[in-house]
Amino acid sequence: MPLPDDIFTYETKNLKNIPYEAVGLEGAWDSYDIQHELTDKGLVKFAADWNSLIA
Repeated sequence: MPLPDDIFTYETKNLKNIPYEAVGLEGAWDSYDIQHELTDKGLVKFAADWNSLIA
């Protein structure tokens, strides 16, 4: 499918803007806090879906 042109705007309805935060990437990968509650929920859902396929 073709992509919309540059003047297209998406209807955001009740979505909130995600604030941008500049992060330097010079540190070790494990020094960054990448935890988020939605990531945890997504992983639980993915594992449940996966396990239902092999059960």
